[in-house]
Amino acid sequence: MARALALDVSDGGLIGLAEGGAVLGPSPGMALVEGGHSLFGEEARRRSRLSPRLVASDCWARLDTEPLGPPFPEGLSRADLVHGHLEGIWKSARRGTTEVVLAVPGVHG
Repeated sequence: MARALALDVSDGGLIGLAEGGAVLGPSPGMALVEGGHSLFGEEARRRSRLSPRLVASDCWARLDTEPLGPPFPEGLSRADLVHGHLEGIWKSARRGTTEVVLAVPGVHG
């Protein structure tokens, strides 16, 4: 059975809607990078108070390939973190999904 997944992408994060009404998220646009391991979305938000310096919360608003710099691992960019965030969403939603539709704002204020 074919199934579509819609992802609403904004600088605040992601919300997914699968056919049949299943909602994924919201998944806040946050990443926590600690010792080469990354947490994204709600899990990163929950743990952000424990390691606030290791949180990147502007990945979706400033999507670029420039290295983040210390205290993050060398060469890590916001684009890398966005990729990791999307990959996590995809792992939970891919079963039976045959089509993905992205809703991305065209203008940033």
